[in-house]
Amino acid sequence: NGYKQKYEYRQAFDMPDDMHHIDIPIARKFNNKPIALTDNEIRFLAWIITEGHIDFNRAKNPTIEISQSKSNAIQVLEQLFSNLGLSPSIHFHKGRSKRTKENDWVCYYFPNEQVKKYIEILDGKKEIPRLLLNGSPEQLNVLYHEMMLGDGCRKSYYTSNENLALQFTELVLKRGHGARLEKRVRYQLFKGYNKSVKTTGYEVREYRYDTA
Repeated sequence: NGYKQKYEYRQAFDMPDDMHHIDIPIARKFNNKPIALTDNEIRFLAWIITEGHIDFNRAKNPTIEISQSKSNAIQVLEQLFSNLGLSPSIHFHKGRSKRTKENDWVCYYFPNEQVKKYIEILDGKKEIPRLLLNGSPEQLNVLYHEMMLGDGCRKSYYTSNENLALQFTELVLKRGHGARLEKRVRYQLFKGYNKSVKTTGYEVREYRYDTA
């Protein structure tokens, strides 16, 4: 009696280096009210986060580029642009990556007047804004599935952005599922140079089973 346990709050990635991953158990689903965005607008924001680039070379009028090489994803994107009434200019590039089975990359460029609203929502960052994470269950599902089309594979989402990894973990938990958060450190040897470069990536894996 009278014994008091002391607890310490630590960030997930401040854990010891020998910890390969962190498992977070099932959380309850969040039943927030819908935010003032359509499903197509949420989908477009998801593609900017996963496959987009915000160009601030023109500080007052930043633009957006979205690149894609997968034929099925290109069809999804072009239908989405049509649904939103967007008309980007289109450019093609040959094989940026040897790992890509399909050589042609399609790059869509959006002028500022078409995407200013979305840049403001994202605050100019390729991260999930609090607004989207506070969406309704249906909107969270739209965001999750569209982001998985961009940077997902099976049940895992991959990113090199630590903030985005934590935000996607929150998204998974708010959908009522458990999550595994893993930090991966690799050393890549560049040909022609006698040195390797340290790269850090993050994987978020969703445990898709129903809550009781």
